[in-house]
Amino acid sequence: MNFHGGGWVLGLYNNHRWKAAHLAKATGCRVLMVDYRLAPENPFPAALEDCLAVYRGLLKDGISPQHIVLAGDSAGANLTLATALSLRDSGEPLPAALVCISPMTDLACKGVTFWTKMIRFFLLNWRMVSGNIMRETHP
Repeated sequence: MNFHGGGWVLGLYNNHRWKAAHLAKATGCRVLMVDYRLAPENPFPAALEDCLAVYRGLLKDGISPQHIVLAGDSAGANLTLATALSLRDSGEPLPAALVCISPMTDLACKGVTFWTKMIRFFLLNWRMVSGNIMRETHP
């Protein structure tokens, strides 16, 4: 399962199909891109609920958790971790592995790396996340 990045506010799975194709070819595994609901139209915890629903659906369809890997980049990596923690906290079977690429985990942005590397991050402007998103969707 792959959760796309985009600051929880942008990115459609169609825009990330190339990544799914690359991952599938490189690993020899099937890759499922999760098209989770985006903020601010769908505030927290909508995206997390979507990720959990897809995972639970795979289990219901008979796929063993030992054959499921959760992966994501940026906000998608945040959802990877949040999904795994939610599953753990509810006592549900955990996936075989987690892959987090450049995870957005420090919403307080106190780490030096966030500010020193932000100039290179061309997909999102911090104001997109720190503006309405933090007010409307922060748990």
